[in-house]
Amino acid sequence: MNFYPINEMTIPMWKQEIISILKRDLSEIKKKNPRYSLRAYSRKMGLGFGSLSDLINRKRDLSPQLGKKILERLTLEKDQQKRFVGLIERDEERKVFLLSQDAQCLIENWYYFAILNILQLEVAPKTAKDIAPRLGLSESKVKKGIKVLEGFGFLKRVDGGFVFTTNHWHTTDGIPSSSVRKAHLDGLKLAARAVEHLPVESRDVTSFVFNGNSHQMEKVRLEIRKFIQKINKIMSVGEADTVYKFNAQLFPIDRWLQKNNDLNK
Repeated sequence: MNFYPINEMTIPMWKQEIISILKRDLSEIKKKNPRYSLRAYSRKMGLGFGSLSDLINRKRDLSPQLGKKILERLTLEKDQQKRFVGLIERDEERKVFLLSQDAQCLIENWYYFAILNILQLEVAPKTAKDIAPRLGLSESKVKKGIKVLEGFGFLKRVDGGFVFTTNHWHTTDGIPSSSVRKAHLDGLKLAARAVEHLPVESRDVTSFVFNGNSHQMEKVRLEIRKFIQKINKIMSVGEADTVYKFNAQLFPIDRWLQKNNDLNK
């Protein structure tokens, strides 16, 4: 099982938003003129009919170049246009790191990417001494984390602190399942710590028990990923001032006997 961050697990937000705007724009035109076709809209946008159809139906990736071309044809506010162009250009500049088996420590311990993300806040701490109390870590552990992140190319040391090079990454298939298991357990321990020490208004823990069809798990995983990205979009509005960790747990609670039998085979 690969272990992904939000922004590699799902489509970048600017792509989703531009496609949503395209669909909404077409829908508004069709309300005024029910006979207006997708083919006519493709001509208006300067796109091939097949290309536009595939984009709207999520059968084709929206490249940065095509995204900019579409933005030129859409009627958007200046600030909105500027925002999209900025997001696209930032996406073009970012590198995507492929983490090998050597990156087990990054997968297994939550604080490496917490350090990376805290350095991306609008008002970011500058040193390991400043970061440590924010994350509830020792200064030596933060220093070690920064050194590892530098080694993998996620951070670069500059005068007065650090800058992140990328927050885009994914793993090879070689990451042991034991590392993923440790990461999941680490996340649960961190959630328990939050429940115990943080005020209820700063966190949310929701659960419910229901019966369902176990063969639908793949569809549920996809919906959870969509939900996570929606949360990420909501939280990205305004200044980034806090680093969050989101855990979504869904598991059967009536299969323990089955698991024990499997282990005893």
